[in-house]
Amino acid sequence: MEGDIETQSLVAGASAQQLQPAPEEAAHPWPPIRITSCREAGPSGPETFVQTSGKKRKEKREFNMGAYQRRYVALEVFYCGWNYHGFASQADTQETVEGHLFLAMRKTRLIPDNVGWEGLGYSRCGRTDKGVSAIGQVIALWLRSEAKTGEAPLSADEEMDYAVTLNRALPDDIRVLGWTPVPETFSARFSAVHREYKYFIVQRGDLNLAAMREAAGHFVGDHDFRNFCKVDAQHVSSFRRTVLDFRITPLEGLMAGGARVYALHVRGTAFLWHQVRCMAAVLLLVGRGLESPDVVRQLLDVEDTPSKPQYNMAPEEPLLFYACVFDSLCFRRSAQSHAATRAAVQSQLDRHLISTALLHTVSEHLAVQAECEVAGSSQPRPPKHIPLLKRATEPPVEERLTKYGRQIKSRDIAATLATANS
Repeated sequence: MEGDIETQSLVAGASAQQLQPAPEEAAHPWPPIRITSCREAGPSGPETFVQTSGKKRKEKREFNMGAYQRRYVALEVFYCGWNYHGFASQADTQETVEGHLFLAMRKTRLIPDNVGWEGLGYSRCGRTDKGVSAIGQVIALWLRSEAKTGEAPLSADEEMDYAVTLNRALPDDIRVLGWTPVPETFSARFSAVHREYKYFIVQRGDLNLAAMREAAGHFVGDHDFRNFCKVDAQHVSSFRRTVLDFRITPLEGLMAGGARVYALHVRGTAFLWHQVRCMAAVLLLVGRGLESPDVVRQLLDVEDTPSKPQYNMAPEEPLLFYACVFDSLCFRRSAQSHAATRAAVQSQLDRHLISTALLHTVSEHLAVQAECEVAGSSQPRPPKHIPLLKRATEPPVEERLTKYGRQIKSRDIAATLATANS
């Protein structure tokens, strides 16, 4: 749900033994299902054939899914999120990353049309919002194996290359990077040890990176992040999260028009809804000299600042879900799949470099025009900045939780409630 990936609860790390690949002999047959259409279908079942120009469309040969074994696998997924309405499927649009993934699985007959998510044992590492991209998204579910029912199960080396199969049916900006067999107890969400995000910013000499790094240091550790998220009181009652590391690093070789790109790289066990974008927004205020680095520490102190000041979070497009890390989990990546994905990414990169060159040329032209302006023209005044701690605040978390009959869960619950009621 997050412009970050908003896993809405703390993850439970799994042991290395739990995450060992499933034994090769532990294959499972599909239920006796016959699939007559490989077109997209919802959880309720397959679509029926339609008539075109008064003629009945020729039915496709039946595909007997029950003739094949199935295998529980984890898939590593990359996508550019700019063209999609987030990762998770939505009832009112097909333009989600998850929607395209399931459409590709049905087109390639890796899953039955009339089996819903529960029947597939589906789990995802998390959700990203509209416009957010990922290179570390992980999902897990049952997929058809190439092994026939009654035959010996195939080893992972003998199995079909799920990445190659799916990428043939996916858009160029959605790619399966690799796959691996996993035990049935594996959860793409709860077996994760930690997650990482990168948020990209542009430095044109106007950002105090030293101050931003000082402020970012306050995020590291276990804190109540209610003032750095969008509160989802209906589903979340604990706002404590652990940030393991927060760095601000340059992207080497990536410069244009005198500007340099930096990445805010944050690693943690789990994140709240919009947490990374809220942290980035406050750090940018610090970098521009509008707030002191200590404002982060003050906002993390929920006794002194129990309600979130009203501020705009950072835009979604620069956010990248960078990694989801599991103990002893190694994805299989074939040379064929890797080469095809690199070619697809390079093609997109070339298009964006051309766009950068075009906009850089326009910017340079506008700069020349500015030098020719008549004397005495005035510069526009920047909007007046109201310090965060002096702004109007959002409703208290406790008030929102009460609406849903929930109570806050926190190790400092007594102090928090006492402050809120004082």
